[in-house]
Amino acid sequence: MPEIDHYEIDDFTKPWLANDVEIVVFQGGITRHTKMLFNVVPLLSGEVRLIRRDLRGHGQSSIGDDKGYKYELDTLVDEMAEFVDKVAGRPVHWIGESTAGMLAIAFARKHPDKVKSLIVMSTPLALGYEQNDPFSAGF
Repeated sequence: MPEIDHYEIDDFTKPWLANDVEIVVFQGGITRHTKMLFNVVPLLSGEVRLIRRDLRGHGQSSIGDDKGYKYELDTLVDEMAEFVDKVAGRPVHWIGESTAGMLAIAFARKHPDKVKSLIVMSTPLALGYEQNDPFSAGF
């Protein structure tokens, strides 16, 4: 059975620098999975601790068995904050691709204490005002 929260850690940094290494979380959008993000591993994993994370319900991550689960923005964003606490234990650099970029913006807006920097790629932001407002950074 798939995991509810699937991720892979790629860390080829010097072990004695473990506490000083920057942590980068890379999450792909809808239909993406950790294996598709593997091409960035050789580019980054010697310099940073790279964590490739599946979006809930995609790749090897499942939605889970909870019939009352609310697959909505606030739930996903709060799970991202829990993920940072569990896996990194400190603020991270977050890369969100496609729809995961939209989630990353909402995550940084709601939990700015968990994010050191934010990169979004191929992220659709040309939505109507009501749809776009939850993703705005307040500018």
